[in-house]
Amino acid sequence: RWGYLMHALYEKIAEILELDEVVDSDKVDDLENWDSLSVFSILAHINTEYDVTISTEEMERIVTIGDLVLIVAQKTGNT
Repeated sequence: RWGYLMHALYEKIAEILELDEVVDSDKVDDLENWDSLSVFSILAHINTEYDVTISTEEMERIVTIGDLVLIVAQKTGNT
């Protein structure tokens, strides 16, 4: 089940960013559509689907898509 949820999260992030796919190593600052609106949409999705809230401080430490997914995994006890 967790693998499916993670796959769905990567797909949703890619959809919001208007990309075919995202991978762990993608640097968020290099993603063309990584802006305040897309970040808000991603965080709202994570909050709704995973019941996870990511703080501003945590967001500031995110360098890659993998960093974001790891926070979700840690906060849901799936690391």
